[in-house]
Parts: sequence; structure tokens; C-alpha cells
Amino acid sequence: MIVNADNTLCHQYEFAFAPPDAVKHPAIVGGFGCGKTRSIPLRWVRLIDWRAREQKRKARLMIVEPTYQMVRDVLVPEMVEFFNDHGIKHRYHKSNHDFVIRLNGIDFVAMCRSADKPSSLTGKTISDAIIDEFDKITGIQNQKDVWNECIARTRKYEHGTVAAVTTPEGFRYTYELWKERNADNPNFKLIKAKTRDNTFLPADYIDNMVAQYDSLLAQQYLEGEFVNLNNSMAYYMFRRDKHSAPQTLNPALPVYIGMDFNVNPMTAVVLQIEGNLYRALREYWLPNSNTRAMAQLIAADWSQYAVYICPDMTGGARKTSADYTDIDILKQHGFQVLGSRNITERARLNIVNNLFDKDRLVIDPKCKRLINDLEKVVTNEYGRVAKEKDSQLTHISDALGYAAVALENKPGKWGIR
Repeated sequence: MIVNADNTLCHQYEFAFAPPDAVKHPAIVGGFGCGKTRSIPLRWVRLIDWRAREQKRKARLMIVEPTYQMVRDVLVPEMVEFFNDHGIKHRYHKSNHDFVIRLNGIDFVAMCRSADKPSSLTGKTISDAIIDEFDKITGIQNQKDVWNECIARTRKYEHGTVAAVTTPEGFRYTYELWKERNADNPNFKLIKAKTRDNTFLPADYIDNMVAQYDSLLAQQYLEGEFVNLNNSMAYYMFRRDKHSAPQTLNPALPVYIGMDFNVNPMTAVVLQIEGNLYRALREYWLPNSNTRAMAQLIAADWSQYAVYICPDMTGGARKTSADYTDIDILKQHGFQVLGSRNITERARLNIVNNLFDKDRLVIDPKCKRLINDLEKVVTNEYGRVAKEKDSQLTHISDALGYAAVALENKPGKWGIR
């Protein structure tokens, strides 16, 4: 089948022509109007050509939309328009929204389905799946269920693929799959696209969109970037592109270490201060540990530096070790302890967010767990950190917060006079 390449955008071509025997999971993440949905029939036509030539066997594609309404109102019209534009003969079965293309005597079927009930996607083996607007599927668990159903149905087919296209919606399952868990996996290919990459849009389209969005919304919905838009995010002023950059240790300066007393994990963040800038250089994450073990490790690593510990000051009354309080143990190891006992959680979050807002806090990319926290910790309906959401979240960002509070509130900053 011949498709006019002159009408194909670069990201559409890259997505459609990702070879099944080399890339099992391509994804377009892009802004509104960049041509994501148009890439779906293009990829199907390419898969038909490839499988007819390389495998000479029947193949079935499942296209999943977040809702049945999107199947009916968005996907089906897009498919029909694409086939008509390129003169591709096809049959459309309105009763079940199946498309059929016949090539070399073989019927290739595309089943258009919805994610309203992920369990309804269960069925016989298919060769390929494409999930449209993956991040618009309601609930991360539903996203995972849809993904797993597609994986299950393609796993027995040689070179089976599961692909996705979406406008990003914060740090949901698309981000987890392609950026966190599989960034270095050659089977996962992330293709970024911006609204302005679509040269076929009306002349005033982007100007009209820009007029509707603030800078954050524009970054997500026009630039196709993963950003934090949820007003329940605890660290809503953190932006990875602005506040994360490689840092170099200055041997002439003291180190300040924020610490969260917890058994699993014990966490700490190492900072230095230059001028008015806080620089997070390193993180500690010790599973199934205690304050004494953390203190010993820090003492060994930073023996050549003046070290100030900025912990959770409630540690003056509690113990993660059997004999002494947490604060006592730190002092036994020769550390100076800085902190304020009378500070609310909300005030601590405000101090950290204010540092990010003023561009006075930067995080080294090696502090991966800290960055993960800053992007994922949320607050509940009462404005408190929702610690029940994930037992591994909140601890290391708390450690950063204790340091920020101690250093910002210390008379005669920063504990050295």
C-alpha cells in the first residue's frame, strides 16, 4: 500500500515505521494538534505491509481509546478520512467498529475498542495494539490494567507490539513506562512532538491555543512535556528543567545534611550553600536501617568537612535505635544539630516551594529518589502530605524540607556563628 510521505510529519513517520522486530513499544508524546491520532492508521498500514512481507500471516490490531465516545467520534472518523485521503480500500463494520484491509489475499483486521472496562479487552491473541490518549484513561490503575491486557494479548505473537500516543497529563503511567522504568530499554522508543511541529494546522491555531494557556499549561499541552499541573502536588514549584542540574562539591564549604528519621527507609540529603543558592549534591537511602547506621556512614563519608545535621527535630524524643534518642546519637558522632521544633508541615512545604520559586534550590540529577519525590508527592484534601499513597515516597523530600527549614530560619545563617 502506498501512503503519500509528503503529508507525513517526522514524528508520525518515526512512530509508524518503528520496526516490530526492533521496537516493541513506540510512543508519541506530544501537544494538542500535533497529529498523534493521525499516526494510528499510518502505523497500521505500515504494520500490514511489514507483516505481509516478513511473516506472510494474518495479523489483528486492537486500537484502544479511553472511552467509547472517543471511538465513535474521534477514532473512526480519523481512520475513514485517512483511508479515503490515500485511496486505501477498506471495509468498516459499524456494529463492532472493526476495519478490514485485504492485502495479498489476507484479511487484516483493526478492532476499535474502549478502555471504559479494561477487563472487556481480554480475548484472543492479537499481533499489535495501539492505545490512543493513554494518559486520558481514568485512573493510573486502569492505565496499568489496559496496558497489561494489551501485553497479554500480544505476548504469543512473534514480534507483537504495544504502542501508545498521548498528550501528557503530569507524571502518570506513560511517564513511568517510557521515562522511569525503560528509558534505556531499546524496545521502548519515546517520540516527542510539539503542536507547532504540525505544519498543516491553520495559521492561527497555535496563537489561539497560547492565548488560552498559562506557561505551565502551554508547556504540557503545546510542547508535549511532562510537567506537574496537579494543584494537590506538594512541591508544585519544582520544575525538573529549571531546578535539576549537575553540581560540584566545593571542598572549602561545610555540608548541611537534612535527615528524616525512619526505619525503612532512613533518608538524608546533602547540601552546600553558595551565596544565596542551596545545592543538593547527594542523597542517602538506607532500607531497614536506623539512625546509628546512618550517622556512622555520614561520619565516614564526610570526615574532612564541617558537617551540620538538620533533622526532624521530633527526634529529640523518639528512637530508631534502642538506647538513645535520634538527636543524641547524632551528637555522639560529633555532628552539630540545627533545626526548629515548632514548624508545621505546611510551613515546611511553603519554604521549599519558595526556594524553588526564587530559583534558590537546585538538585543534582544523581539525586534520583529526591527528584522522584518532588514530582510525585501529593497532599490530601486537608493540605497534608498524603503519606499513605506510597510507603516509599515522602521520606527523602521530608529530609530536604528539614534542612530548608533549619537553614532559612537560623538566626545568623547558616549555623556557623
